[in-house]
Amino acid sequence: MPSYGWGLFDSAQVAMTCMFGGAGGIGGGGAAAATTAIKALPAVINATITVLLFVYFVASGLKVANGIGEGQEVTQMVQQPVGVFFIILVLWIAQSILFNGVTAAC
Repeated sequence: MPSYGWGLFDSAQVAMTCMFGGAGGIGGGGAAAATTAIKALPAVINATITVLLFVYFVASGLKVANGIGEGQEVTQMVQQPVGVFFIILVLWIAQSILFNGVTAAC
């Protein structure tokens, strides 16, 4: 549950919450559960991405540490996690600039 409190892409989550918040008037009486699920989707996506990236970096760190312990050349093992880190950094900066000032109240 801590991932719901903070995520890598909070600004994008707020923008999606604003976008999906307009789905409240769609459908008839049976659409309440679907509307609730749609409104919860941004938080679920944000939490999932945050947790998966955390697990990926922990697993990559363990793999590199294991490689160092075995005396392997770790240059090739480090390239992918470092590349993923920089891609995430660029995406985080882009979404922070793009969705700066957006609130869930639209």
